[in-house]
Amino acid sequence: TSQPRLNLATSAQRRLNLATSAQRRLNVVQSSQVGLLRVSSLRVTLNKSQHLALGPDGWALRGFVGSESELKAQFHGLAACLLRDSSAALATAKAAEVAAEMRKGAEAVAKGAEAVAKGAEAVVIRAEAVGTRVGMDLLKTAEKASEQLSATRSAALAWSWRGL
Repeated sequence: TSQPRLNLATSAQRRLNLATSAQRRLNVVQSSQVGLLRVSSLRVTLNKSQHLALGPDGWALRGFVGSESELKAQFHGLAACLLRDSSAALATAKAAEVAAEMRKGAEAVAKGAEAVAKGAEAVVIRAEAVGTRVGMDLLKTAEKASEQLSATRSAALAWSWRGL
């Protein structure tokens, strides 16, 4: 008959342990209740060189009930949002910087092309001048040759008339 009492005592102890455990969990859960937690305009600077900032939408935690460790885990979402928004801002700034460098490069190429065009124009003008001079020299040479040819013909005719 002593054994059934032991079972009853053990069963009651188990129920008491379960109730105590449930009460502890309820106390922990009740200690971490959040209706709404909103974070905006947050800026973090790391090592004086890296800046992280939330975007205009910010971050919010709504209707949370849980333990302190579960609440801490929710803040990982804030860190992820902070990194994402900062990365987007950094990418936008880098894209603007690259675009400015590309504009500078395009301007330099345009100036170079303009200089090449001016140089080519000068070469064409010089070639025309040289061509004109060579043409004039050829014309003079042709005139001299024509004069010499006329003189030779005249001399040949004179020789041919003498022999008659």
